[in-house]
Amino acid sequence: MASSGARLPPGPLVVKLAASVGFLADAYDLFVINIVTTVLRSVYPAAAPWAESLVKSAILFGTIVGQLVLGAAGDRLGRRAAFLVSMSVCIVFSTLSGFGAHRIGGSDTSVFVLLAGYRLALGVGIGGEYPLSATITAEAAAASSMHGGQSRALATVFSMQGVGNCLAPLIAWALLAGGVQLDVVWRLVLAAGALPFILTMPLRMRLSDSLEYSAAKKHLRPTGEWLAEVWSQHGRALLGTAGSWFLFDVVFYGNGLFQADFVELLSPAAEEGTRGGLVATARVSLLISLLGLPGYWAAIALVRDDLRSQRDIQAFGFGVCALIYAVMARWFDEIRNSPALFIVLYGGSFFFSNF
Repeated sequence: MASSGARLPPGPLVVKLAASVGFLADAYDLFVINIVTTVLRSVYPAAAPWAESLVKSAILFGTIVGQLVLGAAGDRLGRRAAFLVSMSVCIVFSTLSGFGAHRIGGSDTSVFVLLAGYRLALGVGIGGEYPLSATITAEAAAASSMHGGQSRALATVFSMQGVGNCLAPLIAWALLAGGVQLDVVWRLVLAAGALPFILTMPLRMRLSDSLEYSAAKKHLRPTGEWLAEVWSQHGRALLGTAGSWFLFDVVFYGNGLFQADFVELLSPAAEEGTRGGLVATARVSLLISLLGLPGYWAAIALVRDDLRSQRDIQAFGFGVCALIYAVMARWFDEIRNSPALFIVLYGGSFFFSNF
């Protein structure tokens, strides 16, 4: 019988909601920069040519560090403790990204450099969210016999990335269309990434380490011994899973982080950098994100807790994405001259990426 001071694991709905909103905020914070940089170009036109790429890539380096450090902390310190740390990092540096970057010595480039530093640190928090959210959800699903099993529970949590990806251009579009000053627009859009974490803080405070984790922690083994056993039993599966995910992410994050740049190709040159051009870019970016969102729902409906189901879904999604990219690469100029076709194909690539 549990002692009176023991913290019992919360229900699976609380766990899924906390992890889902975390994934929503992660995707928002990751991909919001693609629309923000289009605004930054207009506000700080004298920035160095490399400054924009620095801002876009900094967060990715941070996520690698976060996955390794906070993922390991989740094993050593506990899921709940590491989950609260990742949340705190995201709140602090989302806020600083919005309000902490200013010109130093009148230099436009300094704004980008400061912003890159904040987003590097933000990436550490986001990187921790990925393994922690997935692990917490999987353990809760296993303990509760959640309908659809672990695979569907994880797919549902991951689907919130699509919602976050839609919110970024939606908020930017609303602020731009509402006539808010451009220097205020990008700051509000970035700082908004902290809100989902703040709103779900009470849910995270209710979380506790799963019974499965608590039992496993009593029998911790040296890291080298554990890694050797995992590699001997699952090395091939890890190579296939991690390798395919790595190759997929090269394309997925490249498209996501530079989505607004591709969309700008559809606008007349005279509109580039104007408020009208920025509004149009945000609107089309939202449409493309909305086209990709049902891909998650299709995966939720079809996935099962068996390897064949998961493999078939992945292979089909990869195959269609490859076909779309090949078509767009071969006939890019012709497709670019047909905005509707461009949006359908480009949005379709996100649908099958999410699938």
